[in-house]
Amino acid sequence: MPTTTFLSSPGDFEQAFDQCTQEYSTLQMAVAWIGDPANIVPFTYLHRIPTIDALIGVGFDQSHPAGLALLMEMASLRIAVDEPLFHPKLYLFTRGNRRAAIIGSSNLTYHGFTENVELNLLVEGLASDTVFVSMQRTLRQWKGPKHSFVPTEDWLREYEKRYRLRRERLKKAGVDDEAEDDNTASASSAWLATARWPVYTQEIIDALRQARPDFHDLLADRIRHLGYVHRELAIPWQTAYFADPEKRRLPGGMKPYGWLGHVAASRTFRHLLANGTTRQHQIIVSNINAIAALDHPLPWNTLRGHLRHLTALGQTMKVWSRLLALMRPDLYCTISSRSVQQNLAALLGLPQRSFQQPDGYIHLLQLLHASPWFRGPKPSNPTGRDIWKRRVALMDVIFHDE
Repeated sequence: MPTTTFLSSPGDFEQAFDQCTQEYSTLQMAVAWIGDPANIVPFTYLHRIPTIDALIGVGFDQSHPAGLALLMEMASLRIAVDEPLFHPKLYLFTRGNRRAAIIGSSNLTYHGFTENVELNLLVEGLASDTVFVSMQRTLRQWKGPKHSFVPTEDWLREYEKRYRLRRERLKKAGVDDEAEDDNTASASSAWLATARWPVYTQEIIDALRQARPDFHDLLADRIRHLGYVHRELAIPWQTAYFADPEKRRLPGGMKPYGWLGHVAASRTFRHLLANGTTRQHQIIVSNINAIAALDHPLPWNTLRGHLRHLTALGQTMKVWSRLLALMRPDLYCTISSRSVQQNLAALLGLPQRSFQQPDGYIHLLQLLHASPWFRGPKPSNPTGRDIWKRRVALMDVIFHDE
């Protein structure tokens, strides 16, 4: 007897889709539209499935050409004949005799998985169940030559022209739609606010792997770096730290401690560390210690007060955020990198300079701390736990491309 679960939100749908891509080996899907794979969601999930059979609609030239090109490479792809309009949203997963299907309103787009108002049903059971026999029969019918065709490179080039022309016409008319919303999201880091833990950790791992083939070694280096800082600059901080040239290299990010930003490139910060007054050093120490003692959920007004005391010393959050990420990598990120600032500014729709001040930095933290990946439970696997304990600071490896 099949079981049915009502998925009343995009978050429920994405969680069910995520789980199915882990438990099943084959995906047959039939959707009206596909989005831009530059959006991390939902395409990161597809890479888990060994076999994908996709039937995609291109009604109103709304499916993204890059999404179609990706499926031409990684899946068996057919394009639906949109006469009449092809409008289903069916995801059928199989493994041996087991079946799971998600049916509802969510297209294979970023907004369909994250932000739209969507309703779906998850049906789970066996291949012999009537509902799955019927689904399989319908999919076979749709994949017949009367209802669909296999795209060629020539067809895709012609479709790309139609897609661009459609976007130009809509832009001139001032009209927006889901496809344009997806394009806007792909040009930013919007996924960061809605990503669940598996997506976020996969982005960190992919970024580490790009830097070094064995990402485990690089992750271990990052963890050792933070551990060394915590030992050498143990909380509570002491003003005596600033009298030690080696200890001054750690907060400043001077070689070989440059991960999370080399903020000591600022002569004024180097001078503050080495030659600041006793009063200035006391302000740094007392506020860093107080911030390190805060825990989730952060008292934002209290944090704001401490950050204002620090920035009053003449350095912006570009500097102080690095120190916070070193002290509490589970709660704070660095914005010392220009590329990080650019990506996060796109995410929040704010000018880069806004992050330099406490209010802008807190705005960023509030968004990160409200995200599903931050609020999820602590993972059980060792790599997941290592990342989870440092999950906010490790965001730097995703966006730091300088």
